[in-house]
Amino acid sequence: MQKTLEALYNVGKHAAPLDDLLHDASRCPSNETALSLSLQLTRWGASPNHALGASLIACIGRSDTKTLAALLSQSPSKTSLKYAFDEALSLHNADRYLILKMIVEAGVEKASLDAALPRILKENTYESATAHLLVGRGATLHSAFGENLVCTIFACFQRLGRLINPLRPCQRNTSMSP
Repeated sequence: MQKTLEALYNVGKHAAPLDDLLHDASRCPSNETALSLSLQLTRWGASPNHALGASLIACIGRSDTKTLAALLSQSPSKTSLKYAFDEALSLHNADRYLILKMIVEAGVEKASLDAALPRILKENTYESATAHLLVGRGATLHSAFGENLVCTIFACFQRLGRLINPLRPCQRNTSMSP
């Protein structure tokens, strides 16, 4: 396959549909092959920004963190990062946090972080590493999102109450002796 790609490339600079080939490579079932092809194609000028970051999204869907890292090193656009971030939020596997962290570190915009924070807090309360990641990068809750936290705050108070309730209150001396 490598020779075929080289032959296509040698026909003329950008004569081959490099961006489409990058997207195909990023969907490869073998992570090693996806990484190898993606590195070669980006060296030739393929962009991870093609089709709103489709190659980034494909890597996220396959939880291929090595190929994703290689594509993120190509400085994808803010738009591509936004779509990649949205895709990563929908993951429900062990790689979710790592993938989100990679995208956040690549420079996803604060508006995307702000929009994601209520969703993350609904899934898991404040002890969530993902919530800490977003807040650590400047995510804030806007008043429109504050109403989503009422249930979360109530749940925190309930847990706090369960922790305090078993403790015996201090015995207070009610005598007025000097």
